Amino acid sequence: MMTEAKLKLFGILDIYSKREMMNRYNSLFLGEFEGIKIVGFKDQFSHEYGNNENNYFAKVIRGTGLNRESKLEGIKINNFIGTTILGPLLVLNPIFTKYFIHNILNQPDVEIPFEKAAIEAYEARLKEYEDMRRTL
Repeated sequence: MMTEAKLKLFGILDIYSKREMMNRYNSLFLGEFEGIKIVGFKDQFSHEYGNNENNYFAKVIRGTGLNRESKLEGIKINNFIGTTILGPLLVLNPIFTKYFIHNILNQPDVEIPFEKAAIEAYEARLKEYEDMRRTL
């Protein structure tokens, strides 16, 4: 039984995905996108490899990027964002959600549902993720 496979993507970027079904990876994620801290989870059987230094989504603060050695997560090209960060990403990151709505969807400033509670939860989670005594 094959436990590792290299999958070619669409050829748009010099990146490929390597699946390792017997080595599931789980961790918390803390990164930064255009000055906004991003929190989330990683739960995956594959990692990506290649060069995304000119079009990454977030710089890793704690956790991993495309793979265990990378400090750059995901891809951002124009208004496209591709990431392996779970969350749900928009629910866990209300400040990023507001950025996304305003800048990517080109909508005027809008209040997101339960915004105050979402920001309070985000700030508590961010404090927890930034605590260097905690293992991610």
